Amino acid sequence: MDVLSKLLSERSSSSSSTRGYSSSARVPTSSTHGHNSSTDGYRYDVFLSFRGVDTRHSFTDHLHKALIDANINTFLDDEEIETGEDLKPELESAIRASQASIIVMSKNYATSTWCLDELVLILEQRMTSNHIVIPIFYHVEPTHVRKQQSSFRDAMAKHKQKMDEETDANKRSQWAQKMDRWNKALIEVANLKGKDVNGRLETEFIEEIVKDTHHRLHVHLRSVGPQLIGMKYHINFVASWLKDGSSHTAEILTISGMGGIGKTSLAKHVYGLYFHEFHKSSCIEDISRVCDGRFNGLLDLQEQLYSDISKTSSIKVHDASVYTSKIENVVARKRVFLVLDDINTLDQLDALLGSKGFHPGSKIIITTKERHLIERCALFKTNINRKHTDLLLQGLHETESWKLLCLHAFKCNYPKTGYEGVLYKLVKYCQGHPLALEVFGKSLYDRDVTYWEGCIEGLKKETNSHVNNVLKMSFNSLPSKNDKDLFKYIACFFVGIERDFTETILEACDINTRSGITNLIDRCLLSIGRNNELKMHQLVQEMGRFEVCLESLDKPWKRSRLWGHESFRVLKQKKGKGNLVGLSLDMRMLEKEKCASFELKTDAFNNMDKLRLLQLNYVHMNGSYENFPKEIRWLCMHGYPLRSLPLNLPIQNLVALDLSYSNIESFVGCYSNPQRFNVGAISNNFLFFICLHFLFYFFFAGGLLRKQFLNQPTSPLPHLYGIGLILLFLYSNPQRLVKWKKLDGSCLKEKRLLGSLKILNLSFCKQLHSLGGFDQLPALERLIVRNCIGLVEVCESIEQCVDLVFIDLSYCKKLEKLPRNIGMLKNVKTMFLDGCSLGESGIQNRGRGMDSLELCKAKNNDINTRTSSSAFAGAIPSDLKLFTVYLPRSLVRLSLANSRLSTESFNMDWSCLSMLKELYLDGNPINSMPSCVRTLPRLEILCMENGIKLKSVKDPPHTGSKLRYYFNRFLESEVIDAGLPYEIEGIVKIQPMVCVEEKILRNLGWSKSDFLKERHLGASSRILSYQMMIYEFGIFSTMYTAEEMPSWFRHRSVGPSISFTIPSSSSSSSSSPNNLLTGLNFCFLKTMKCIHDYFLLEDGQIPYTPMMTISNITKKLTWIYERHMDRVSEGQCVVLSHWMFGMNEMEAGDLITITVTLPNYRVVKECGVSLVYEDDGEKKDEEEEDALGYYKSWNHIIGGDLSPFQTTTGQYILYKNRFLFHYLRLHPYHRKLVPVGPEFQAPKKKGWFRAFSPRNPRITDRANEGEGESSQSHPSDEND
Repeated sequence: MDVLSKLLSERSSSSSSTRGYSSSARVPTSSTHGHNSSTDGYRYDVFLSFRGVDTRHSFTDHLHKALIDANINTFLDDEEIETGEDLKPELESAIRASQASIIVMSKNYATSTWCLDELVLILEQRMTSNHIVIPIFYHVEPTHVRKQQSSFRDAMAKHKQKMDEETDANKRSQWAQKMDRWNKALIEVANLKGKDVNGRLETEFIEEIVKDTHHRLHVHLRSVGPQLIGMKYHINFVASWLKDGSSHTAEILTISGMGGIGKTSLAKHVYGLYFHEFHKSSCIEDISRVCDGRFNGLLDLQEQLYSDISKTSSIKVHDASVYTSKIENVVARKRVFLVLDDINTLDQLDALLGSKGFHPGSKIIITTKERHLIERCALFKTNINRKHTDLLLQGLHETESWKLLCLHAFKCNYPKTGYEGVLYKLVKYCQGHPLALEVFGKSLYDRDVTYWEGCIEGLKKETNSHVNNVLKMSFNSLPSKNDKDLFKYIACFFVGIERDFTETILEACDINTRSGITNLIDRCLLSIGRNNELKMHQLVQEMGRFEVCLESLDKPWKRSRLWGHESFRVLKQKKGKGNLVGLSLDMRMLEKEKCASFELKTDAFNNMDKLRLLQLNYVHMNGSYENFPKEIRWLCMHGYPLRSLPLNLPIQNLVALDLSYSNIESFVGCYSNPQRFNVGAISNNFLFFICLHFLFYFFFAGGLLRKQFLNQPTSPLPHLYGIGLILLFLYSNPQRLVKWKKLDGSCLKEKRLLGSLKILNLSFCKQLHSLGGFDQLPALERLIVRNCIGLVEVCESIEQCVDLVFIDLSYCKKLEKLPRNIGMLKNVKTMFLDGCSLGESGIQNRGRGMDSLELCKAKNNDINTRTSSSAFAGAIPSDLKLFTVYLPRSLVRLSLANSRLSTESFNMDWSCLSMLKELYLDGNPINSMPSCVRTLPRLEILCMENGIKLKSVKDPPHTGSKLRYYFNRFLESEVIDAGLPYEIEGIVKIQPMVCVEEKILRNLGWSKSDFLKERHLGASSRILSYQMMIYEFGIFSTMYTAEEMPSWFRHRSVGPSISFTIPSSSSSSSSSPNNLLTGLNFCFLKTMKCIHDYFLLEDGQIPYTPMMTISNITKKLTWIYERHMDRVSEGQCVVLSHWMFGMNEMEAGDLITITVTLPNYRVVKECGVSLVYEDDGEKKDEEEEDALGYYKSWNHIIGGDLSPFQTTTGQYILYKNRFLFHYLRLHPYHRKLVPVGPEFQAPKKKGWFRAFSPRNPRITDRANEGEGESSQSHPSDEND
């Protein structure tokens, strides 16, 4: 509801009749292409003033049509004024309601007093309200108009004669005043810059007028109509694409998205703005609907397209291939702009685009629900030079959704009082879908709250709504029954579920998911989330469920899939049929109906022979499972109440079993009763009976009989007694029983009940204490046992799960050991061991040729001499129990987050993990990057977020394409507040100024700084101790409290910007004529704004941190550096920076501009610049020449590799967050410097990060020496 509060606060400070959305604004009656001039406060764009007898049925008619076709709303008197009305007031209001007027000065224009009165009023509007006036001299000379010669002289003479004939003195006086105004108006309009038709073709002349009108009206800057609310970014993106294209290639833009998301509105709007800038243009709408609804629909569309771009009449043909050839010939010769709306098939694309290519500079916009359709058309199979761009529309943000819904429901931008709650529900339901917001808003207009609430309740039951029908078009376009069934499965059961998990289950149900999911994504029916989960818009999901409901509207038990309340009712009434393939029931969702505690009968499933997917969460079942469906592939029973699975539950075909949050105590492949970990109830009872029988006989049999047998040399009693003890021993220790059965071979003869199981999920089972019997799970691929706080043991039989690829044992805090042979698994790609309290032990990987593994850390070296390896775990003192992790060499992703691991826990070589690409060490008390990380040859992602002790990341692996760590303003401010050093090598280095050596400061040209003088005097003030030096991107900077800038900055400027030309070396202050420019010092003094100057801007309008922009105008280079805010930033302070530039970036004669942009409430009072040359300052010895060598060896600095930070238009945005993401983002405050280009720009290459430049040698030793006190205060860094 935060958005609602924001909107209501806006309403309190502005009128509901906001410009562009006024409820009283009248809609123009003339035809438009999506543009409405009322959104700019005008009813009309253009008022046409003309003499009807001269041009009404010729030039003016053609001009009017061209203006209308160009999306320019034009007033023409005979279209707007009904017969019998007083013309004068209507004409006056039309002129005042128009932004511009086009005056067609023809031969008889001055003969009409109405035309002359129009002219006077138009020119008055020009003087008072910036009314645009465009005179057209249609076969008349401007001189004749100005001097009233020829026909204008005759016309004015007639008016004078009429005035002279007037006998009424008052009327004669009025005529005289009019004549005077008319004369002045004719002179004024003749002096304006107009257009002369003489010697011109009228068609070309009219086209020129339309273009000029478009330009002067600034149509592209106008507010968009209601249908385009929230699409400002997309409009700018397409406009930028239209303008920025190369004149050497044709470009195609695909606008894709689900039905009703705004593709057509966007394409038509942009077409109306820019079509006049091309030789020929055409906008073909509703292509799929026309093709499906007409017998020769495609042929009609081809004819329309050819007619638009050729403008020639031709004999109608009845062969699509002939029209395709004609279209190909035209687009190859002329620069065209085409909009092909709602393309659905390759046949449509090939028929309208052909395969021969377009004239260079042509632009084609295609809207489609299938994202990658264009890439398969005939045009893309050729070697023709063309460029393709894709724009995916994904709905409106919440604020924009509120505005659009309010506009249609209340005819204003804000909700009425009392409607806030129902509005919130409806906005949440629509999830930013523009068509749904529009349809529901219009249907609820002028309705009370009660009606709204009833409508919202009935939305999910509506199967034939306009919105649903639009979305259904994408479903109907799916190419096969397989894809449609897949869509239904996902809509009913798998939204929000991981993709791999879903694919495994549905493949077992004979559904082709590989191509099917791709087809759904292409048609915008499905998307993949950040965590690889399946995402589906709520309206699309409901459309899919509607399709299932249509199988039987009144009898849900006849449907193929059931979920929710209807599942419960069908099971309760025992009406399930054999056509049912999937059923989902979560009793927690039925609590409102007071049936959550209802116990269902197992015989309700007896007739569901085809049931394959079954989800029974928190369901209490009673009865025998003997006739339970035997074809189930996915069984999900969250909150299962019993301690073990029923013996007669048919699970031989199970592919996925999910018992999360259940009371199960142990799990083995051959499962039994909940009390013991035995093979089966029958075998257990039989063994126990034998044990008791032998013991009873031995202890209680008669003495004579016992003595008689014992005294006999061949007595069987000792043997029987021994057998009994063995059986009792095996019974008491289930692990020995399993091993004994393996040796005996009897288990191998049993049928493996879970032989098909690939996914096992036992997460959050608090009672689970043991996990074994993996020899009975030969197909297992994914083992998920998260947050099982009672789990203490995992059986070593896990080595038999040779197909295992995923293991998750996160937060199993009592797990004392993992099986040693887990490292033998050759296919494990992902392992999660988060929160397993590994800090008291080490992390061991399986080395090459190692038959046995040792603990990498042991608190008692002679532990093995006192306790054998086969001893019970309980024999080891609790403080000596070690958690040993054996890592499979096949790992690609490993997470050890929140495991209390310190830097010392990683003192080992991990080179054997040669396949590892992702390593997550979040939340561990690590103070520097573990050295073992550098031994991982394929590492791409290293995540160390929330490392509360992290201070440095030295020499990170150069293979990383994404280094993620807790590196935001909070951590940096903590470092700065404490005066501590902090370094991510190759990215940023932060250290107290008191620790920076003077030789470095001298190389920066800072030897005369005030803070350096304070240090010489032994000052140790609190401010000085907190002053930090920050180095990143080849830029040194510091911030400190001061009243004025350093005095040695001689070139200064008041305000936030400064410009200068770099002088030649001979004219500089340096003594040597051959010195080289090595850097630039820039300084500015900033302060807080006065309280009455405070103002707030929307997010993204201003940077969050100080932003310095240096532009070399001569070399066309721009660096935009966003520096973080220091602790001493409050109040008045100085920011001093040194930029390391070379000759490739700056040299004598270059024109330089520097600008500072600050966050809100802050202002720059003064700034200054100083150049640094090679021999500035005192003479340097050999050691000092290398003082900056370490910093210059970093790779991503000015003069190094900054390509990942470069925009598509060439500017460099230097911001540390770029290291965290795969893309470069342009915020609104960047647009003043980078006006064009997409908001998100992908890097040119993957794996781009490299800490040190391959061109420059590292000077690590000197860098360590230069750290001075900083390095000494943190001895833990030595471990790096």
